[in-house]
Amino acid sequence: MNLSNGTTNNKTNDYGLQPVRALRANEMSDYFEHYDKLPKEIQDLSDWMFEEQHPRYDNLKKWKERFEKEGWTFSYGLDGEPFNLRPNILTT
Repeated sequence: MNLSNGTTNNKTNDYGLQPVRALRANEMSDYFEHYDKLPKEIQDLSDWMFEEQHPRYDNLKKWKERFEKEGWTFSYGLDGEPFNLRPNILTT
């Protein structure tokens, strides 16, 4: 993977995925809005999370932990609405 400083990072995590570099300001930042750009594993997790018509607030912590195990994270508010799905650059 080419990083913004011109170096290459080919390490993989426990799931065989390469780390993702930080997003630039003009790049996608909420992958919930770009489902087709997600890796298959994350699409499956997203489908699982939204099986309920509307995610319940008390389940979001569990779901967020599951996404983070895959190297992704998201935010959520008191309204129980997840948003800003993105690669978790802190785990890379």
